[in-house]
Amino acid sequence: MELIQFWSPLGIGEDNSIRPSEEEVEGEIIKIFSPTDCVKDRLASYIHFKAEECLDQAIMVAERHPVNFKEIQKWYISEQAEKEWKNFLRLLKQRDSNAKENK
Repeated sequence: MELIQFWSPLGIGEDNSIRPSEEEVEGEIIKIFSPTDCVKDRLASYIHFKAEECLDQAIMVAERHPVNFKEIQKWYISEQAEKEWKNFLRLLKQRDSNAKENK
């Protein structure tokens, strides 16, 4: 198993209060991002580095896992990225509509 080690304090954008979840994998306890923090991490790369693939990854996580959209919106505002927040929501809704049409 390959692991990535995070250094303390763990932060996403300007938010330095991230507390990873603990999960047991193959008998080992690992610390991982919650789905909400994973979305914020991917969106941070989209916002700060214009990495479109990270926006796609954030949308995929949000589609497949429960996330706290109010927390993500609050984080977006703190990052001064309201334009990107609206784009994220638009694309998420668009994908949801397309998925319903294809059923």
